Amino acid sequence: MFDFSSIGGRKHGYVYESAVDATSSLATPIVDMGRFVHEAVAVDPASGAVYLTKDNRNAAALYRYLPFNISGQIGSLQQGGTLQAARVRAIVRQAQLLTLVLTNNQGLLNPDIGDEYELEWVTIDNPDADPRTVVGLPGGVALAAMAGPTIQALAQGCARMSRGEGIWHAAGKMFIVDTGAGVDANNRPGRGEGCVWELTLSTMRMRAVFVSGAATAGNNRTTSLSVRVAASCCVKTVAPARTPSARALGYWA
Repeated sequence: MFDFSSIGGRKHGYVYESAVDATSSLATPIVDMGRFVHEAVAVDPASGAVYLTKDNRNAAALYRYLPFNISGQIGSLQQGGTLQAARVRAIVRQAQLLTLVLTNNQGLLNPDIGDEYELEWVTIDNPDADPRTVVGLPGGVALAAMAGPTIQALAQGCARMSRGEGIWHAAGKMFIVDTGAGVDANNRPGRGEGCVWELTLSTMRMRAVFVSGAATAGNNRTTSLSVRVAASCCVKTVAPARTPSARALGYWA
C-alpha cells in the first residue's frame, strides 16, 4: 500500500481483475475498492457486493464494495463503486459483556464461540487515502503502518479486526477467517490462533462459529475457505464469477 512513484514506481495496495482469457485482463487498479493490505475477496451473487478482508495485525477492518455496475462482466468493477467498512450496531450475544464502543475497538480481536453481532456499514469517503504511521494499538502493537481507508473506518467507530484472511460465500453467508483472533500467552488480544466468523447477509448478523486454541487448527491460512491464485507471489484470492465469463480478483501489495 506504499507509494513508490517518486522513484519511478507506482502506488501499491489495489485490487486488479484478471480474466481466464489473458487478452481480456485489465491491468487497471480498481481504486474505489480501496488501497490497503488486501488479503481475500468474495462476491455475493445476489447483490453483486464484493466483501474484502485486510491482513494487518490489529490495524484492520472488514470491508465491502458496492459496484455501480452489478452485471458481473469483466471490467464492470472498474466503473466505480462505494467502499464501506463494517461497524457493530448491536450486540446479540457476547461472553465478555463489553460496551458497544469497546466491542468495536477490541471485542472482535478476542471472540468466544457464539459471540454474535448485528452489523451496519459505514461509507469510506476517500478509498485512495495514503497510509499513516500509528502507535499504541491494542494487543501491544507499538507501531504500525495503517491504511488510509482503515484510519477513516476506525475514526467512525468501525469494528477492528486482527488479521483478516480467507473469505468465502455459500448459501447466503460469508465465512470470514481472522488468523490472529484470540490472545497469546501474555493475554494480548489479536495475537491468538484464529477464528471463523459467519456473516448472514440477509440479517447482517455475524457470529463466531469457530475459535481456535491450537495453531494447527485455526492458524492455517484457511485454504479451504480461500482459493489461492498462483499467477504471482502477490496475487492472493479470487471471487467466483457471476457470469459465464470467468474472472479472478487479485492484489498487488
